[in-house]
Amino acid sequence: MKLFATKEVGLFARAIERLLLPASCVACRDLLKVDATLPVCDECKQGLQSNSAARCLRCGARFPELSHADRVLNDCRFCRHLELPFASTVCIGNYEGPLRQLVLRLKNRGHEPLAIQFGRWMGLEWNRLHPETGPIPDIVTPVSVHWLRRIRRGYNVAELLSEGVGRTIHGKPLWTRTLKTLRPTKKQGTLSTLQRFENVKNCFVVRTPQVVTGKNVLLVDDVMTSGATAIQAARVLLRSGAAAVHLAIVARGVGGRS
Repeated sequence: MKLFATKEVGLFARAIERLLLPASCVACRDLLKVDATLPVCDECKQGLQSNSAARCLRCGARFPELSHADRVLNDCRFCRHLELPFASTVCIGNYEGPLRQLVLRLKNRGHEPLAIQFGRWMGLEWNRLHPETGPIPDIVTPVSVHWLRRIRRGYNVAELLSEGVGRTIHGKPLWTRTLKTLRPTKKQGTLSTLQRFENVKNCFVVRTPQVVTGKNVLLVDDVMTSGATAIQAARVLLRSGAAAVHLAIVARGVGGRS
């Protein structure tokens, strides 16, 4: 009873704060415009997403030193050795600076609306890179977490991101919890690259293979660094009959950042 009372008090306090205090940027705390679609000011938003930078369409890594016209197509120094199973990857930016701070916020309770908004932003980025004449996913599905971690955290960030993505993409694809995690895994951020791949080896299964058979699947997660988790999940989807797997992530960890 005490636990629920504490939770209710916290929710009530946040509601009062939102009512009495003006909205502020979750990255720099500056005041937001009244019509802001994301809880991020224009200056921070510009720093989060740099569309003028080239990026790898396979893994989503961005290269500020290159011009947008020189975009890297399916071959970059961060993923050419990984044999990625994704048909394409959509992301907002690299896992650094303000974006990294925001992703860390997403992992904590109380920021569920922010996760859904980021999902919508990811969906808009998909629409920009894949116009209506391009590939349209049949299914949007999150990378799953084990039920023990879900209880400890209270929710799965990827599920909320998927909800936002699904609301925004052309054609409004089906949003479903397709994957299941069979066993608890260690936190990927605490492991080396080789340990990360071993950590998630054979940990995913598709709940109902018939759902993905012959379908284009858009897999959603918050961050990809080594690629171990997303690669394992995508391979399971493909083995279960998916026609193709695309990936949507908030941030791409590169250059040793995890």
